[in-house]
Amino acid sequence: MKRKAVKFGIVTFLTIVVSFFDNFFTYIGSPDLSREANPLVSTLGFNWTGLLVSNIIILILVIMLYYYSFIRFEPATIKCNNLREYYSMLYFNEPNRFKETLYKLPKNKIIWRYVLACLGFCFGIVVIVFRARCVIEWLMYLYNQEMFKAYCNLIKPISYTTVFGRLDMIILVMISVLVLVYFWFYREYRKNKTALMKINNE
Repeated sequence: MKRKAVKFGIVTFLTIVVSFFDNFFTYIGSPDLSREANPLVSTLGFNWTGLLVSNIIILILVIMLYYYSFIRFEPATIKCNNLREYYSMLYFNEPNRFKETLYKLPKNKIIWRYVLACLGFCFGIVVIVFRARCVIEWLMYLYNQEMFKAYCNLIKPISYTTVFGRLDMIILVMISVLVLVYFWFYREYRKNKTALMKINNE
């Protein structure tokens, strides 16, 4: 439990820190929000009040997810022989329906516990990395214009703003989430395998 609390504390602290500095440097670099690519601003037209309130609400929801993922979540012990069977059991409570998980709704309610825990884990990394990148970009823009121009030229083909925000950020988040989801479920499968071995040995 102590290790869980430490992980939760570290992730929460880092999220708050990078979120604060992202907003702080945004205010310094673009007080009128004209350079802000956040879709709440660029698409929905939020002002500073709306942006800050929405950021606080999102931050609270994310921390609640962290709490569930790192503190509250307790995995079940599931009989299976490999990762595909493990996920199929979570999804349908049957071992040989992995392919159907790609296009059918789950029948086993336990999967939603795992989805929430997985989201908390993913957000715990993606939010920190995403916001840290924003902070680094603002620091380059404010203090090293040559480096910032070179950086912009490098990412120019995929850095334009869409209705959902900057395309490069969207791609970064999507790839990161896919990798992290696989990693999280694989890690839970390994834990489950260890738990099964203990039961068998007893």
